[in-house]
Amino acid sequence: MKHTQQGSTLLVSLVLLTSITIGAIYAMQRSGSQLKLVSTQQHKQLIDGYAQSETEGGLSYLRNNISQLNAATRALQLDNDNNVVVDGNGNPVTSPIDIYADPNDQIPIPDKLNMNSSLRFTGNQNRAGIALADGSSSGQTIDYFFEIQSTVSQRNGRLASERHLGFRYNAPRWEQ
Repeated sequence: MKHTQQGSTLLVSLVLLTSITIGAIYAMQRSGSQLKLVSTQQHKQLIDGYAQSETEGGLSYLRNNISQLNAATRALQLDNDNNVVVDGNGNPVTSPIDIYADPNDQIPIPDKLNMNSSLRFTGNQNRAGIALADGSSSGQTIDYFFEIQSTVSQRNGRLASERHLGFRYNAPRWEQ
């Protein structure tokens, strides 16, 4: 008896092979997208970690360098006419200053990242600064409020993380 099925096995094999190939290409594209997402998440976590470390390192540095706190209380914002800028309550507005007197004190970071840290005095009733020397206080203490801001970003600008840490420093009240 003569068979009339000429090439049907080849046709079925080609259809199966084509569908398997299309499925494999789709799976590879999908895994490539997932790999990009995971990579981005890892970079974001790394940048967040550096920002957190910089904020905590800045606070630790300030514990040993109180003079930077005093400098922050005196860093007043000036307008174009060199007048002190005041808020709605008549209190002077302070400008952020660099946390580190020496940039070498900052934590080391990879070359692909930018890092910026600043310290800002956020106010109290005393506008003259912190009493840091003997004989300059009235015997009373006052709370001084500050904020550390640390920003870490990739040099290409794709990812960034910013951390703010507010803290209170209790020191003698300044008497002039």
